[in-house]
This record gives sequence, C-alpha cells and structure tokens, in this order.
Amino acid sequence: MLFLEQANRGPGKEQGRTADRGKIPDVSPSVVPVYFTSGIQGIEERMLRGQENPFSMVFVVTVHATELDGVIVAYTVTEIHDSFPRDAE
Repeated sequence: MLFLEQANRGPGKEQGRTADRGKIPDVSPSVVPVYFTSGIQGIEERMLRGQENPFSMVFVVTVHATELDGVIVAYTVTEIHDSFPRDAE
C-alpha cells in the first residue's frame, strides 16, 4: 500500500528528478521518490485527480522498488489496483 506524501501537479515522470514522494511501510519506512511507468497512461492522473484528496488515500499498487546498497531509494508505479481512505491517525 502506497501512501503519497508529496505530489507534483504536472505529468508523472519515469526518470530524473521528481517532486512525487511516497512510502510503502511494508517495504521501507522512508519517504522516497515515486515514478510512474510511461507505458500505462493515466496512473498518476487516476491517483491525484480523483474525487478524494490523494493525501488522505491509500493506494494498492504494483511497484518496482529501486534499491541501492541495501536501501530503497525509489518506487516506480506500474499499476494501480484500488484506493481507499486512510484511517484517522
């Protein structure tokens, strides 16, 4: 489950610098850059432009986690399966 912490209003990036950030607590406690596969159109748009505030949502996604020296440094979202509201913290 992906929790977005920061998002860019522009199109999602597949590489380079990105303002999109999130965490997947089951993989790593760190907030890292989030990229979006360009081959599947509209993943970021579906996540960010829904009726709900994306920062109050949990996204069930398929990701590729990029690891460097044993540390997760980025996620690339390849598919979104579901979303639902976060529990009140």
